[in-house]
Amino acid sequence: GPDHWFWDSEKSGGIFIEQQVGDDFVFEFAGATEYEKRLWDNPVNFGALQVRYDANGYLPQYNAAGVQTGIVPNPNQRQLVVIGNRTSRYNEFFREQYRATASYHLDFNKLFREKGRLADILGHHHLAVLYSSESFESERQDRREVNVSPNRLNSGSVFSGQNVIQRASYVNMFSSNRAERGAADGNLTPIDNVPLSGTSASINQVAGKRVDAEMAMAQWTWTKNEIDTRLFASHSYFLKDRLVVLFGVRKDKTKGFSSDNVIDPNTEIRTGFIRRAAPDRVNSGDTMTRGLVGHVLPWLSLYYNEADNFGQQDVVRLFGLVDQGPFAGNRVGEGKDAGVKLRLFSGKVHASLGWYETADSNQLSAVSGNYRGYVDRLWASLNLANPAQYPLIEVDGRDTRSLVSKGYEFEVTANPVRQLRLSFNLKHSETTNDNLLPNVSAYIAANRATWVANTNLPLTSSINGAETVGELLTLLDNQVLFDSAAAGQAPVSDRKMMANITANYTFDSGFLKDVGIGGATQYRGKSVIGYRALTDNGAVYAPSFTMANAWLSYSRRLSDKIRMRLQFNIDNLFDFQDPQPIASGQFVGTSERPPALVDGLGYLFSLPVPRRYSFTATFSF
Repeated sequence: GPDHWFWDSEKSGGIFIEQQVGDDFVFEFAGATEYEKRLWDNPVNFGALQVRYDANGYLPQYNAAGVQTGIVPNPNQRQLVVIGNRTSRYNEFFREQYRATASYHLDFNKLFREKGRLADILGHHHLAVLYSSESFESERQDRREVNVSPNRLNSGSVFSGQNVIQRASYVNMFSSNRAERGAADGNLTPIDNVPLSGTSASINQVAGKRVDAEMAMAQWTWTKNEIDTRLFASHSYFLKDRLVVLFGVRKDKTKGFSSDNVIDPNTEIRTGFIRRAAPDRVNSGDTMTRGLVGHVLPWLSLYYNEADNFGQQDVVRLFGLVDQGPFAGNRVGEGKDAGVKLRLFSGKVHASLGWYETADSNQLSAVSGNYRGYVDRLWASLNLANPAQYPLIEVDGRDTRSLVSKGYEFEVTANPVRQLRLSFNLKHSETTNDNLLPNVSAYIAANRATWVANTNLPLTSSINGAETVGELLTLLDNQVLFDSAAAGQAPVSDRKMMANITANYTFDSGFLKDVGIGGATQYRGKSVIGYRALTDNGAVYAPSFTMANAWLSYSRRLSDKIRMRLQFNIDNLFDFQDPQPIASGQFVGTSERPPALVDGLGYLFSLPVPRRYSFTATFSF
């Protein structure tokens, strides 16, 4: 709608100095900066978007005091309604980077000024080094439309649910008036000193309450990250280039700075921020690669490689107290791979067979919202019973997992005749989960004794049928049981086997010259969609399936500079439409429900896209 708009301003620049010295040495110095400002307004907060139809036959009427006086027919009954909370965001970025690189070709044949046995043994080497320093600074302001009236319903935080303003707009997608095709412009309909009306709460509760709408600052933050990088890499060639040795090492160090909000204690509106002088986080990591490639014969090559790497996750907090949980740290990977590559029949067939083993440790993973909801309710109940002994605690955050995978891949591409091109690839792997939910499990274990000591304590309110601390602790343990079922087994959505085959034939003479016809088939093996956590902890699988595509093309040159290609595609050639289960669960065995299923039950499905036709025309020049 008209209330949604985006504005962006960017300036960037840099200077690069490159110099070659002789035939083999090159160095570069570079510096660059970037400055950007962004501002956008949203008439509805995406996370709280509601799309409805107005089913009300009548509308209530209120007097100036907010008391209902009657009803009138609703002229917009059965019309589409969009409901949401207005938000806006302002971002300011500043980035600067400095880099120095150098490369050198060390050739012992040149150094010795003549070819000889020693020069052949020492070979020649491509060497490179890099140093880079980068900083990224950002300021962000987030505003929400809320009730800031001194007589608001909730006299505390203006961001409480009772003070957040939800605007409703009737939308007519086909209206000739553009303004009616989306959410109405809130700037044209201000809400100033309006009485609060309604009967969802008692009249006594809303009597005298007013509404003053304002885009209030909900967050105002500043962050800065500094990254220093050092790198060395080399390619070394021996035995007349038949043996290639690869090596690389890189070290990164980061510093993260943040800020503290200045908050109005009466409204919780952010009025500014204070930058922290010292870094909140200092993090570093190393990456190393080493490998060999051997060209054994003109048609046969072998390779082996080992590598470790990391990804920075130091800004993410793991499960624990809000804003106090541990930082995630680096995501670490280790891998080995080896294989053989073939070039056969004068280059008409290229094939490769490879083996690999990888480990992905400390990978971030989402956790069920039940952990936060259950734990917060446990602490709230203990706090209500004994606030002096048990302070009110809130938890949040993510958790980690590790994956280990072993497998092999086979690929072949063939041109048996000039007009025909074939390709086939196959992948088989064994992947397992390791160390699931370590932080959630550790938090529960650390606090279990406290909760068990208050087993019979009533909850502040029931949640998922639980009325006491003990009953809620059972729900919490069951959640861990379900989410940990995949430990030591394949992750959900994993497929051990996948294969693809593609063929294309292009006529080069006769009536069909330049006409191509082709097809592709994709095989996807069965995939894990869940585990039978309540019985044997076995895997539940979605069945394997095969899909196919086909195409017809025509290509010709229209002139010396322009070439045309027309292509007609049929996707999902055989119209495969079987619903594909992607998540499963089990019934809980109780007197009111059937006993737990041994095979599991699919509860979430994806629907394949039906057969689809498309035509494209491409002109290149």
